[in-house]
Amino acid sequence: MFQSRKSIFFLLFTFCTTIYCQSTIFDPETGKHYPISDFSRIEDIPFLLPDPDPKKYPPEFLNSLLKHCNDPMPSYIELFSKAWIAFKEMGLNGSKFPNSFSFVRRIISSIRPLQVFHALLTGLVLTLLRAYITRKLYTKLISGVGVTPEISGKLIESGWKGFWFFFMWLFSLKVVVLSGRTDYQYPLCVFRNNIFKIGYFDIPTPPDYYWLYTLQLGFYLHSLWSVFFMDSWRKDSFVLVLHHCLALLLLETSLLLRIHRAGVLTLFLHDLCDVFLEISKINVYLRIRRGKPYTIHMTIANIFFALFATSWVVLRLYLFPLKVLYASSWGAYICLVGRENRGFLFFNLLLWGLFVMHIYWFTFIVRMTIRLVTSPLEACEDIREDAVDKKVDNMNLCNHKTTSETVLNNNHNHITTTNTASDNTDTSFIVKQIKRIENNNNNDSHTNKPLTNGSTCISTKCN
Repeated sequence: MFQSRKSIFFLLFTFCTTIYCQSTIFDPETGKHYPISDFSRIEDIPFLLPDPDPKKYPPEFLNSLLKHCNDPMPSYIELFSKAWIAFKEMGLNGSKFPNSFSFVRRIISSIRPLQVFHALLTGLVLTLLRAYITRKLYTKLISGVGVTPEISGKLIESGWKGFWFFFMWLFSLKVVVLSGRTDYQYPLCVFRNNIFKIGYFDIPTPPDYYWLYTLQLGFYLHSLWSVFFMDSWRKDSFVLVLHHCLALLLLETSLLLRIHRAGVLTLFLHDLCDVFLEISKINVYLRIRRGKPYTIHMTIANIFFALFATSWVVLRLYLFPLKVLYASSWGAYICLVGRENRGFLFFNLLLWGLFVMHIYWFTFIVRMTIRLVTSPLEACEDIREDAVDKKVDNMNLCNHKTTSETVLNNNHNHITTTNTASDNTDTSFIVKQIKRIENNNNNDSHTNKPLTNGSTCISTKCN
C-alpha cells in the first residue's frame, strides 16, 4: 500500500514538473525559470533549428570546441585567421544557416515598450539637464573664469561628456569586473547560452545590464541630437553621427538578442579613453584667460593627452579586437557552430566597422602627437575643429603673437580690443561680442585712435 502511494506521488510530481518545464524557460545566466508567453509558443516554433547533423558536426567535435572557451588572448595573426574560419563557416554559408526577414520581424516584435520609454526618457532628461547646466554656467564662465563665449560653450560640453563617460565607465567596471563575472578574463564564453529556443525572448535582461544599456541608449540619443544643435561643429562631425547611429543599433539589437554580455564588455573598453580626452580638452580651453597664458593647464593637457593616446592604443586597438572581435567571431564559432548563427554576420560587420572608425580617429591622434613633438605651441589647437570665422585662432593664442587680442578684465570693468586693419569690417566673433557688451553698458567715452602700423585701437571704459 505504501509503495503504491509512493509511486502515485512520484508520477504526479513528474507530471507537474513536465508541465512546469514546458511552460517555463530556464536561463543558465541567472539560474532561474521564467514563464513562456502564449505569443512565443506560437511565433517561435517556425524558427527552431534542428539538432546538428552528427556526420558534419560530431558531438565529440562540438565538445572539443567548447574546451577552447578559456583560451588566452590571441595574437593579431591568430585573430584574423580564426575570424576568417568563422566568417566562412557561419557568416558566408547561407545554406546551413539561413537568415530570413521573418526572423527580423520576430526580433522587432520582442521590443518591450517600457524599455523604449526608459531610453527615450533618459535621453530627454539628459538633454534638459545639459541645457539647464549650460544656461547656469555659460555667463559665469565668461565673467568669472575669463574665457570667450565660444570657449565657455566648449568647456561645458567637455565637462558634461567627461563626467558622463567616467560615471558610465565606473558602472561598466562594476558590471563586468566587480560583480564577480569572468567575461573580461574569458570573453570566448559570452555566447555559450545564446541558442534560440521557444521562449528565448521572454527571458528578462538582468537588472544591472538592463539599466546600463538603458542609460547608454539614452545618452547616445541625446548625443545624436547634440551633434546638430548643442555641440561645436567639427570636421569629423559626420563620422560622429555615423558612430552614434552605429552605437544605437548595436546596443538595441544586442539587448534584444540577449548578447548583452558582449555589449557591456565593448562599452567597458571604450568609455575610459573619452574621460582622458575631455580632461585634456578642458585644460586646453583654460590655457588663456583674460589674455593671460597659464602654462600649468597646457602641462596638464599634455599629460592627459598622453594618457588618452595610450589608452586608445591599449583599449581600442589592442584589447577591443583581441577580446571583443575575437569573441564575436571565433567565440561564436566554438559555442554555436552547427546549432545557431542568426545575427553573426550582422553584428560582426558592425563591430568590425567600429574598429575601422577607431583606426580612422587614431590618425588624428598621430597627427596631434607629431605636432606636440615638432611644434608644441601650435599643437594646442584641436585639429578636428573647422576653420570658420566663428572660431578663435587658437594657434595664435598659443604663440602669444595675436593680431586680434581680447582682454576681458571684469575686476576692473575694463574691456580692450585690438584688431588689425584687415578686420575693420567687424565681422569676427569676438568683435561682435564686444559691440554687444558696449551696447548693453552705459558708456561715457568711446575713442578710436589710428596707430602708426595701420591698425585701429578701440578702447571702452565702463565707469
